Amino acid sequence: MQARDIVARAITQWSVGIKPTWRIGEVRAALRQHADGDFSLSAQLVDTMGEDDILPALDEKRVDAVLGSDFELCPVEEPNRQLSKRICDRFEPLWWDMFPESELGELFRWYRWLGVSVGVLDWERTGTSWTPHLRVLHPQFLRWDPFRKKFIYSAQEGEFEVNPGDGRWVLLTDGQRGWMRGLVRPCAVDWIAKQLTIRDWNRYNERHGLPIIKAFAPAIAEEPDQEQFWEDVKAIQSEVVAQLPSHLDDKGAKFDLELLEAKDNSFASFEKMLDRIDRRFMILWLGSNLSTEITTQGSQAASEVHRGVEAAKATADGNKLSTEIRKQALWPAVGFNIAAVELAVVPWPKWNTEPPEDDQANAKATESLSVAVKNFADAGYDVDNLDEIEERYNVKLVKREPAPVTPVAPATAPYAKQRTGASLVARLRAEAKTGEQSGQDYADALVASGVQHSSSIVNGTLATIIAELDQASSYEDLRQRLRERYKALDPAELIDLTEAAMVLGELAGRHAVDQDA
Repeated sequence: MQARDIVARAITQWSVGIKPTWRIGEVRAALRQHADGDFSLSAQLVDTMGEDDILPALDEKRVDAVLGSDFELCPVEEPNRQLSKRICDRFEPLWWDMFPESELGELFRWYRWLGVSVGVLDWERTGTSWTPHLRVLHPQFLRWDPFRKKFIYSAQEGEFEVNPGDGRWVLLTDGQRGWMRGLVRPCAVDWIAKQLTIRDWNRYNERHGLPIIKAFAPAIAEEPDQEQFWEDVKAIQSEVVAQLPSHLDDKGAKFDLELLEAKDNSFASFEKMLDRIDRRFMILWLGSNLSTEITTQGSQAASEVHRGVEAAKATADGNKLSTEIRKQALWPAVGFNIAAVELAVVPWPKWNTEPPEDDQANAKATESLSVAVKNFADAGYDVDNLDEIEERYNVKLVKREPAPVTPVAPATAPYAKQRTGASLVARLRAEAKTGEQSGQDYADALVASGVQHSSSIVNGTLATIIAELDQASSYEDLRQRLRERYKALDPAELIDLTEAAMVLGELAGRHAVDQDA
């Protein structure tokens, strides 16, 4: 950061030149000077091109895509977030006073048109603060000096070297010869061709809007009669009248008028030429012309592509403006008010140029993601990049832990068949039911009791299988673990339980028959 006395020097712009009409040779001369780094003519050419019927709208759309979005001043995370946050709190309320949207838009327009734009910071000083105000200068008086390797601006106070970031100058360009990327270069030739096409089309319409009048006079007519006829024709006030002699003899001789009109469709070439030029303008400024070319079929996909291209350009433009304004304008403003502030802690201006989210598309994407994850799990595969999936689809995936299994003490074998059977028979006899009824009730109770006892046996096995599922790293690993686990299983308890249930069921059936007999 240089001394504050640099910013005290006044920069007064000359009156801007106006050149309303251009010939082809003058346009080419302007582009040649522009390629050499002299913007005196190309800047005037851009001013005149503002009279076009589509270029100003494309220019405005490109600028609004950035400046029309939400803005915030974002503190940096490193090396000192607390200091950066305090800078945000102090300067964000002053942002649009220091850098008005109109001046930022003008700075950005010239940058897109010429590939370079220039402005100065006018400082307002009080007893406790220095406040900059951005002012964009017309680039007609800007040129590149190849010997000093610097941009030079000619003002009423003299010539100044442009040193962006010194607290006085703000410059937008790309690389060493950024002006070669200015849109004036590809647009200028098409623009002059468009003006000539419009001129020729107007002349065509004028000529064919007033068709030629063919005036026929008999060749054998008397001289005074012919002269009187021509005088009468002139009174019609048509631009073009063709005098045509006719009827060399007196057979059918008469004075007559006839219109000569164009019969072809040559006028269509003018419209096609203008459409082609306008399409080129749209592609140069917006990246595509799908907004005017899409049809009913596939229009949704085309509009999504068009929106994506525009969003990408807006993001790139916003990043460029954010980087340069932070370094060349906001940093001097912070440095003149807070001692020993480094660029690293200066907050980032951010324009949110991301298009609004499509809720329907997001829902479909999330649904497809859930189906895919389930299919992977069913096939025996685990998903390792869950962090990337969560960030991309804006979802939080939490693996659900299996419910804890409460161990149940296995029943001792052999089972008390007589005690269990005796208690059931005693209860059924007390209810005084028929043999058929009591037999069915006994069978139902026997099944319920058997399920309870079998659960106590297999719960431990299920718990070990669930543990194996959690520990397995792949489908093949799980198969191998289960094979080893099942080798060690002892089915004796389950066999005893099944045998006891079958014996009790047979005895209960016999008892029911005896009861009803």
